[in-house]
Amino acid sequence: MPVIQEVSLGKIILIVVLGALLALPCLIWLSARMTLDRSLAHTRASEALPSPGPGTSTGLVQIEAGGFSFRARVAGLGGDGPALILLHGFPESSIMWTPLLERAAAAGFRVVAFDQRGYSPGARPVGAEHYAIDVLVDDVFAVADAVGFDGFHLIGHDWGSIVGWAATSRDTTRVLSWASLAIPHPGAIPDPDAPPSTPTYVKVFRRPGVAEALLGAGGRWFMKRAMYSTMARR
Repeated sequence: MPVIQEVSLGKIILIVVLGALLALPCLIWLSARMTLDRSLAHTRASEALPSPGPGTSTGLVQIEAGGFSFRARVAGLGGDGPALILLHGFPESSIMWTPLLERAAAAGFRVVAFDQRGYSPGARPVGAEHYAIDVLVDDVFAVADAVGFDGFHLIGHDWGSIVGWAATSRDTTRVLSWASLAIPHPGAIPDPDAPPSTPTYVKVFRRPGVAEALLGAGGRWFMKRAMYSTMARR
């Protein structure tokens, strides 16, 4: 009798393991097609945002630049002070800059913090080639042109810093000053692809479908409850 029970338990374990292995690809496939904006409420709200102008010098706007629509937070655009552009990192958005936006505007700056390509619902072209660093730098200057910033100060964080470093090399006359948060000059990393230069999460997320699967399978809950819990809701 004990032998029969042991065999039965082994079969149950085997069935559970095989079931999990069969279900895993399905879970990954479904998760990779999930989005944090499944209801499209964020997309529709972004499309309804006004363009920056005299009546919207501070608040949420939608900036038409480079053939795309970028969701952005602006402050103090009605003034004539120095211009400042803020570049967020991953997995954040322009909302991370809310406290600095308010303080910078109070100090007389004209400030733009836009949701970069891939984050703005109106700027999500399909294909990895549309997210090369040079293309992201194009967006920075296109947004600057759209809001009338001839010369501007620039601050970036995380992946926004990588874009910022490239922008300073692109046009040293328009970028009046540059501050990088969390990311050193690329020259300090001899081989970006050699360990330990590239963070593990970057290597993981470079694999097609993996980032979507991880963020879809519980990542959304984690970000809302942990990472974004202290941020403003809009």
